Amino acid sequence: EVGGSARDFSLVEDGNRIHISAYNCQFKLNNNIITSDWPGYSPDLNPIENLWCTLKR
Repeated sequence: EVGGSARDFSLVEDGNRIHISAYNCQFKLNNNIITSDWPGYSPDLNPIENLWCTLKR
C-alpha cells in the first residue's frame, strides 16, 4: 500500500481551490482522510520569503 493508512498521518491544507475540488473531497471521504484547515497566509509575514528574495538577486 503506497503511503500507508490515513491513521498514520495528519493532512493539513490551506484554502487553495484544488484542495476543495469535488474529486479531492470525494477521495478524502472514500479513504477516511481527515484534514485540518490551515489559515490563509501572507508572504509578508513569512520570514523565509525575505530570504528567497535575497537569494534571487
